[in-house]
Amino acid sequence: MMNNWTADFPILAADENGNRLVRNSETALGDLAADAYRVMMDADIGIMNGGGLRAPIKEGDITLNDILTVFPWGNLPCKMEVTGQTVLDMLEMGAIKYPSESGGFLSVSGLKYTIVSSIPSSIELSDKGEFVKVAGARRVQNVQVLNKKTGVYEPINPNKTYTLGGIDYTITYCGDGFTMFKNSKVLKAGDATMTDAQTVLSYIETKLGGTIGEQYSKPAGRISIVKYTDVVPGKWYEKAVNYVRLESRLCPRFRPEKNFLENFLEASSLRSQTSLALSIRSQSRVVLQTASQQLLKKQQRKLRQQKRHRQSNPVMKLQIAA
Repeated sequence: MMNNWTADFPILAADENGNRLVRNSETALGDLAADAYRVMMDADIGIMNGGGLRAPIKEGDITLNDILTVFPWGNLPCKMEVTGQTVLDMLEMGAIKYPSESGGFLSVSGLKYTIVSSIPSSIELSDKGEFVKVAGARRVQNVQVLNKKTGVYEPINPNKTYTLGGIDYTITYCGDGFTMFKNSKVLKAGDATMTDAQTVLSYIETKLGGTIGEQYSKPAGRISIVKYTDVVPGKWYEKAVNYVRLESRLCPRFRPEKNFLENFLEASSLRSQTSLALSIRSQSRVVLQTASQQLLKKQQRKLRQQKRHRQSNPVMKLQIAA
């Protein structure tokens, strides 16, 4: 193995305030590790838990000690055969504490998924904090798996079998409560001659030519966070809609099983049109169009009723004539 590895960009694990990004969001560092496990284990899917990423990779020359600082535990990559349902349960467990930090938050490779943050986790845990089942609505949705033959992401099939690459801590020993792997078939057990750090270095050397380049300058966009199920990730209005925070600011009766528009219309019955408009950024105009039409119709009906009342009231008629 060569010993002259480099990074064209700093690969961060935390922000400037010390918030550990790898524990509640997609990061380039998490993408790199998950990619390494998927590619080097020749698996359909790769995963990396946020608690296993302990430091950033600095820009410039990289030493073995630098990588060991990121991966200090000596975890062993392994490969398992899992069903699509196991993958769905795995992702739900990874998002159980979002938006709070969690060592079990999963970076992924060969997968895309969305966390609907307005849906509270319905996971049932054992007394030991281990996964038992998903008892209600799922907050992880729109899960897609990369088809290696076509290069296209496809909806996951709960009944289909996939191969999964990750570290033994998570998928063999069920660390962070990932007990859904207990009955999965082990295809390749961990090998002490190839640790997590060595696997990532081997990936950098053999697949990236020794340099962590442009593809890891930012997160790849595999994990989307939305607050409402009818918001399409990546659309121009996504940021504006998520900014609203209806459930805490405008609508005490907020119900996560409803979509954004339904909750917005309910909130409109509690607040004036002016206060609602002030709380929404201007670029959300398309999303709010239907709600605005509903409010306008309501105001028009009210004006017509007032007009009919004045016309039918003798006193009002005399005042108008005067």
